[in-house]
Order: sequence, then structure tokens, then C-alpha cells
Amino acid sequence: MRELVRRVDGTATRVAHVGGASSLLVEAGGPRVWDVTQDHVPDDVKPEVETGLQILDDLRATPETVDWFYVSPPEKFGSWVPAPQKGSYRLGGDVLLRDEAGESTISASDLAIAIVDEIENPAHRRLRFTAAH
Repeated sequence: MRELVRRVDGTATRVAHVGGASSLLVEAGGPRVWDVTQDHVPDDVKPEVETGLQILDDLRATPETVDWFYVSPPEKFGSWVPAPQKGSYRLGGDVLLRDEAGESTISASDLAIAIVDEIENPAHRRLRFTAAH
């Protein structure tokens, strides 16, 4: 990612990265999801999570001449956590989104729509955002 950012610096190319939920805050002003879950994460998964955290830090440290966005899916996301396609989503910033039942999910297709919407209509320049049902 660092090499990619170096190459696009000063160009119109926009860098996009889909990370994980671990960098999201559990609540406003609170700890990150990673800070409260890392003891329960299998050791073989931790390097992947830590890489995602580092990429977000690296993007935030880039010069203003680099345009980027970073997407964090909800807490429960992936093929092992099926979620129905709704054709809609809610957007958030740095805080984990939960529904009325306390769940944090989205279908892959709805997350894809949120990402394409961001590409077509940039609203999160040099920012991370999250999308959830």
C-alpha cells in the first residue's frame, strides 16, 4: 500500500481499501473493536487484522495530495455470517454501526453497493467509513 500511495501521490487516482471492523470504535470516544477483542482472536488471524490497522494509519498519514478512502464492514461480515440483501445500507464514520437489536451486519452485495456509490459520488475523501444494515 505504501508503494501504491507513493505512485499515485499528486495524481487524480483515488486509492480505495476494504479493511475490517477491528479499527472501528465500539462507541464514540471508546476503544476500537480490536482493543476489546484481540485476546479472543486466533493467533493465525492477528497478522491480517494488524495489517488492516496499519494500512488505515498509513493512509491517514499520507500527504494531502493523495486521495483515498477506507471501508470498514460491520462486526459480523463474511461468507460465514450470511446476511440478507436489502438493497439499502446506513453509513457511519469511525464508530461501529448496530441496528435496533444490537447487530452489526450487512450483505456482501449491499456493501458492494455502498463502495460503488462512494466511487461514483465521493463523499469520504481521505476518510474511513462503514456501512451496515
